[in-house]
Amino acid sequence: MKYLSLFIVVLMMTTMNVFAAGTVSGKVRSSVGSEPLIGANVTVVGTKLGAITNSNGEFTINDVKAGKHTIRASYMGYNPMEKTIILKDGETINLTFNLGEITIESRAINVVASRAVNRETPVAFSNISKQQLADELGSRDIPMILNTTPGVYATEAGGGAGDSRINIRGFDQRNVSVMINGVPVNDMENGWVYWSNWDGLGDVTSSIQVQRGLGAGRMANPSVGGTMNIVTDAANLKGGASFKQEVGAGSFLKSTLVANTGKIGNFAASIAAVRKTGVGIVDKTWTDAWAYYVGLSYDINKNHQLDFYLIGAPQAHGQRSYKQNIAKFDHNLATDAGMADTMIAKYSEMGLDWNQHWGSIQTNANFPIKDFYNGTTHDVRDASYLMERENYYHKPQMNLNWFWKINDVSSLTSVVYYSMGIGGGSGPAGSLPLVTDQARADYNQIDFQQIYDFNISDAAIDTKYSATERKAKGILRNAVNQHNWYGYLGTFETKLNKNLTIQTGIDLRSYTGAHWYEVRNLLGADYFVDTKDKTLDYTANPTLAMKRLGDKFSYHNDGIVAWYGGFAQGEYKADKLTTYLNLSVSNTGYKRLDYFRLDTMANGRETNWQNFLGYTAKTGANYNIDQNFNIFGNVGYYSRAPLFRNVYYYDNSVYDNINNEEVTAIELGAGYYTRPFQANFNLYWTKWDNRSWYTSSKAEDGTYYNYNLPGIGADHKGIEIDFTYRPFKFIKVYGMLSLGDWRWTSDVHATFSPEDLDTTFKKDLYLTDLKVSDAAQTTAALSVAFYPIQKTSINFTYNYFADYYAAFNPEYRTSDKDRAQSWKIPSYGLLNANINSTLPLNLPVEIKLFGNFYNLLDTKFISDATDGKDHTANTANVFVGLPLRWNVGVQIVY
Repeated sequence: MKYLSLFIVVLMMTTMNVFAAGTVSGKVRSSVGSEPLIGANVTVVGTKLGAITNSNGEFTINDVKAGKHTIRASYMGYNPMEKTIILKDGETINLTFNLGEITIESRAINVVASRAVNRETPVAFSNISKQQLADELGSRDIPMILNTTPGVYATEAGGGAGDSRINIRGFDQRNVSVMINGVPVNDMENGWVYWSNWDGLGDVTSSIQVQRGLGAGRMANPSVGGTMNIVTDAANLKGGASFKQEVGAGSFLKSTLVANTGKIGNFAASIAAVRKTGVGIVDKTWTDAWAYYVGLSYDINKNHQLDFYLIGAPQAHGQRSYKQNIAKFDHNLATDAGMADTMIAKYSEMGLDWNQHWGSIQTNANFPIKDFYNGTTHDVRDASYLMERENYYHKPQMNLNWFWKINDVSSLTSVVYYSMGIGGGSGPAGSLPLVTDQARADYNQIDFQQIYDFNISDAAIDTKYSATERKAKGILRNAVNQHNWYGYLGTFETKLNKNLTIQTGIDLRSYTGAHWYEVRNLLGADYFVDTKDKTLDYTANPTLAMKRLGDKFSYHNDGIVAWYGGFAQGEYKADKLTTYLNLSVSNTGYKRLDYFRLDTMANGRETNWQNFLGYTAKTGANYNIDQNFNIFGNVGYYSRAPLFRNVYYYDNSVYDNINNEEVTAIELGAGYYTRPFQANFNLYWTKWDNRSWYTSSKAEDGTYYNYNLPGIGADHKGIEIDFTYRPFKFIKVYGMLSLGDWRWTSDVHATFSPEDLDTTFKKDLYLTDLKVSDAAQTTAALSVAFYPIQKTSINFTYNYFADYYAAFNPEYRTSDKDRAQSWKIPSYGLLNANINSTLPLNLPVEIKLFGNFYNLLDTKFISDATDGKDHTANTANVFVGLPLRWNVGVQIVY
């Protein structure tokens, strides 16, 4: 009986153990296109249990013991993935593994790019994958694909290639840190980003991450509104090549060639070349561009890796640079915008594609015209017309990365980079009138013919300078902006224990920007007169004022910037908690050298250094409540050095009352993640105090005194929501809503007393509760993607923009009776469509077809505006958005 009882107990325990089990099932897919991976291995780590996926990429593993397990999915040519589960008795858990293709990943970029990680990094961020770029970007500039991101407002501005701009949470590009492979690209003097310099970048971009707010960046970069991390393609493990040919509206033609060597021993290389041409959607906004990319990787040994990256895009394009009254573009649009009929009647309707920056010309063979740029003389682009506004530039950037794994817990990353800029933009000098004769085909364009006819006539002879040569009444000039930029980023990382990681690093930058006007086109004349170079004696020799093709005039100066900084960061990771503390400090030094001034002049030829110490302190935490739900928060303070333009005036004098700008930011967020549904919710508040705003006051003797206005501040508050829902494998829905409330915070009553003058200047600005302008404060997006058959997608995206207040200068709000909001442009929505399909052919190459259609409903809308004196549509100047346009193409992948 005793043995029988013992047998029953053992049998019961065994039976209980048998039934204390569950099932793990799911799918293994490629992260690119969500294609099923057939024959992938799925195992329960530490056991002999496992399965192989079927023809649909599905697997099932039965009799998995209840408890905590790690499930691992692997497939040849793809990075393996692991997920941790807690399995209950009798439970079935469904998992989806999205495996990414193996690349020779740059470990250095992983360190310096400061990428946020889902359910770990406590910041609000959004990722744009390479697949999304390939499917949706099309012929547009990179910022335009980000309009489905919460808090982002991007426009194509005047419509020229590369002239787009982006705002994040109401902050313009000067206050958004843009990095390519972890290297900063914002202009070191004015903070702007010129997207035409990166034409073709989208073709070699691996992913883009937009971090909103102060972000996860370690250095004291100017990230007030957010950070854009653009990571280019690493050298691919698998050799191959692809060729893509695109055509589109505006005679758009683009060819892209990409090739990978694959890993050959310890070496791999990826290269790309792009050629793009077109006449443009807006009149005369032609484009003539090249782009190139080189990525090299070499594993010296298991502890040392070298990477080299080179990217550049020499290009030239026509521009529409200045906004115009709405009625000049379209009378119906002006009516819908609220413009008075009596005001509309004053303007001739020119059309949405109108561009005022060109004019017809017929030249005399005895008086030919030539263009000068990039140091040489060229024939004009088209003998029948001239373009007032052209941009031409080449900004190659290269960086050499060295990753050193010192030991199992420590590493050192070093990035040395160099960037140079060659080029500028054209514009007028002297008089360039408009055509006023409505009978002429070029009515309301620049009257180049009138200027040319005068310049070649005897009336242009000025005997003060020459008895035979002709002096130009008006010319075209180049505003040349060149630079040389060297930098070093170094990061040391060590794990003190399994939970705590410490990082420290330095950021060194040396930048010299050279700026001058030069004569681009004399429009038939022999010379142009300019007397701005104070090193020349025009009284003794008036001919020194005669400026010929290619001569510098008006101004010639260097802006010199020296930046050095460092950071320290600690990151703690436990089972459900991730928290960090970051401290950074940087010194920004500015100097100005003016080649058109003498050392003996007041303020001299070369200034002394002006140094500004800035720092950042920020901390945050993320807590994963369970496997589906997480919450996070962060807070930070940023003392930011003023921009170069807020330090020096054009006569080398230093603005008075220069102080650091002060930014305080708080953010709270939550995320919810399941297999079919993911959602994010964020609340943010950014307080920007002591914004640098330079001004001038005129004394009774005519002397101007230059100083910065103190006390200007703004609050940016908002709510951001986004979600992704995939109820079935053939449909995916994405939605976004962003509600902002951005306002200037207070009136400013400033006084300034120059040390050498017994006078006090007063400035009163009335700004309280005026809306921060130049970006839509309300944005929304809804995207629906269909996957009807394998390797085919059809995507529709609708964007909605509202509460855009026209741009205005706070310095002009000087009356307490002038407290009306700037004009609010009409809200608008745009529908885009994208179609992509890989042909089901049994060939040694893949053939992919694609088509992109933007503004599918051909909506007329205003995208950018500048406020007028009465804050209504009557006096506002605008850019109108681009109409329906398309591009289609084919890609062959080997």
